[in-house]
Amino acid sequence: MPAPNVKEVKVFGYSNENQNGATQIAMSDLAFGEKRQVVMSVSLTPDGDMTNQSLGDMKISYLDAKSKEEKNLAVPFEVQVIKEEKARDMINTREAATIKRVQDEALLQNAEE
Repeated sequence: MPAPNVKEVKVFGYSNENQNGATQIAMSDLAFGEKRQVVMSVSLTPDGDMTNQSLGDMKISYLDAKSKEEKNLAVPFEVQVIKEEKARDMINTREAATIKRVQDEALLQNAEE
C-alpha cells in the first residue's frame, strides 16, 4: 500500500492496475539470474521536514519454481528529499548518467504506450 502522501503512481512498460490504492504490476516469468527494471513516476506531497519520505511498501509475490510455494516479500520503499537546492544539484550532477538513462527509458516506454 502506498503511504498517505503518495498522490499518483505511473508505471512505464508493464501492464498495471490500481487496486484499493495499491499499484499492481504484472510481469511474465523470470529465468534464474534474469533482472527486470521497473520505471515509475511517483508524485507525492512532502511530509513536513523529513528528509526520507516513505512511499509505502513494495510487495513482491512469486511462485517458487522448485518448491511450488508462493513467496512474498515486503520492502520499505522511500525517497530522499533534499530541500537545499545546491546540495540537490550536487547529487543530481553526480547521478546525471543514471537520471538520464531513466528519463530516456521513461520517454521510450511512454512513446510505446
